Order: sequence, then structure tokens, then C-alpha cells
Amino acid sequence: MKLHEYEANKLFSDSGLHMAKGYVIDSPSEIKEFKGEIMLKSQVHSGGRGKAGGIKKAGSMDEAKDVATKLFNLTIKGYHVEKLFIQPAYELQKQYYIGYAIDRDSKSPILLASASGGGDIEGNAKTSMKKISINPLEGFNENEIRKNLGDEFGKDTDEVISIAEKLYQVMLKYDATMCEINPLAKTPEGLVGVDSKMTIDDNSLFRQNENASEADLQLTEIELFAREKNLSYVELEGNIAVIGCGAGLVMASLDALETFGGDAANFLDIGGGASQQNMEDAVKTCLMKKGVKSLFINIFAGITRCDDIANAIIEMKPKLPTSIRMMGTNEDEGKRILRDARYHVFDSMEEAAKDAVEKAK
Repeated sequence: MKLHEYEANKLFSDSGLHMAKGYVIDSPSEIKEFKGEIMLKSQVHSGGRGKAGGIKKAGSMDEAKDVATKLFNLTIKGYHVEKLFIQPAYELQKQYYIGYAIDRDSKSPILLASASGGGDIEGNAKTSMKKISINPLEGFNENEIRKNLGDEFGKDTDEVISIAEKLYQVMLKYDATMCEINPLAKTPEGLVGVDSKMTIDDNSLFRQNENASEADLQLTEIELFAREKNLSYVELEGNIAVIGCGAGLVMASLDALETFGGDAANFLDIGGGASQQNMEDAVKTCLMKKGVKSLFINIFAGITRCDDIANAIIEMKPKLPTSIRMMGTNEDEGKRILRDARYHVFDSMEEAAKDAVEKAK
């Protein structure tokens, strides 16, 4: 579950982190009188808001209301702007990055730290990002962190380490799979968290009820459709749509695409025991996304039936190059149905993934 910036900001502030003070508005009329300059920041579940025109500065009340009106009419990567977070425009002397994620390889939280934060963090990360694994059984080890950071943050090192430790405690307390402060800005009043992100593990929502109930579950049109159809769908940045049965199989499908140089447009799990209707809904969901070049369907059927999946594909007639791998219950009948309709069916996931990548190109 993704939190908006203003929601993460509050949790971080409540945990003792020095964050930018601000407030949320639902309309331009709610902007308060101010001195100096303010930042108006679109609250959408998407990165790159600044580059997409979703973050603007204003120096007067008239300008602020005009900017707010324009932002409320903005759609960023499929998300319509419904809230703005208003905060002071800080003088940014330096911009750092501090964050945590779950590292699948080490099966542990990993501290991500860079002295080159801000809007270009994706590019800077390749050259300047420090990655430090945290042993979950030992917890935050200040000496180990200091050793790995070296002189990356110069005179600010002690304060950065203190902030990193507090952010680690936030991650544990709220069952976060990702939390970050970017930029952690050096200003005349010290280090301030100017922007923040946080994602809470969906599996922990039973003990995060308060935050779950307060969170704005902003969904794109596609995500809303998938939710209504009880499909497990996550939108990604690539151009190859993916459908599979079982979360593990879908993850393996994404990895297979990456192996052959492809990028998945989504994660879509129809689940075990999926019916023909479930599969039809899944295909329709994938076809809703613009820019998709091919469709990769990976079915390993147990309680799901291959003939139901095949009939759904025939019914939907996806107008995309389609690569299908199918095995399991009623496999022969499913393959016969598809081959009669002139679809090629692969026995190997790798072969189907490679075919999907080639078709997308």
C-alpha cells in the first residue's frame, strides 16, 4: 500500500524526523496566507512528479491559486491530481538521499544513501548510491554504517546517520517495504526532509489498520477495473503485458522477460482456479494500457483449466502479438483450441518470454 507524500511526511515527523511542515488542500480556495514562496506539490502515486509538471513554486496568493487550479486539472501517468501538499520553498544548499528497501538477494533491509539526491536520483544512483545491508537480527549498527558511508556526507555525517537510524525504526514500526527521504536537504535551518515516500506491506495491514483506513488508495482507471474484477494487478513501466496464474509464476515471468532484454508493462495474477471469465477480464485489463507492444501469457494449470484459458483467449481475440506458454490440467485440449485458432503455444516459459520480447521490438 503506497502512501502519499503528506501521509509519509506525518509518520516521519511523528517519529522525530525533521520534515518540511505543510498542509493538504482539496481546492485552490484552501490556500492559506503566506510570506516568501511556497511549493505546491501534486499528491499522486507516481514518481517523477516534478518532471511531469506536478510540482510548482508560487510567490504570491494570486499566483498560488492560479498554479493550484492548473495542477488540479493535471493527470500524471494516469493519476488525476485530487490533493496538493503545500509547504515552504526552502533554500536548498545541498540535496541528499536516504532510503530503505527490502533486498531480495540478502533477504534483509538495505540502506540506500547518496550525497547527490533530488530529482535526478535515478541517474545518480548508478554512480553515487551507497547500499548497506542491515542484518535484521542485529538491527541498526552505527559503527558499521559509519564505516560504509565513509566521508560521503562530510560534516553532516553524524546527523545523516542519526536520521538513517530513525528512518530504520519507522520502517520496522510500520512494516514498510520502502521508505525514503528525497531530498534530505541542507538548508539554513539544518537538514530537512523536503520530500518523502513510503510503501507499507499489504500483508501487514491487519496491524496497520489506522494507516490503512486513512490512506488515499488512489487508483488508475486500469487498477480500478482490475480491483473490481478481483485481479491482482500492479502497473509497471514496460511494454510487454504479462498474465500468469500464481504470484510466483508471474514473478518468474517478469524475470524471464528481463533476461531477454524485455520490460514488463504489468504484474497480473489471475490466481489458482481462474475461470474463463477471470481470464477474459485479465486480457481486457492488459489491453487497456497504452503503449503495450506484446502480450505474454504464462499458464501452469493445477486447479485452473487450460481449456478455459484457451477459450477466453479465443473469445477476447487480443489485437496484440501474443506469446503463450501452457502446461497442466486439460493441457492437450487447451493447446488444440489455440492451435486451431492459429496461435502458437510454447512448452517452455523461456521460449515464450523470448518470443514476447522479440515481438515487442
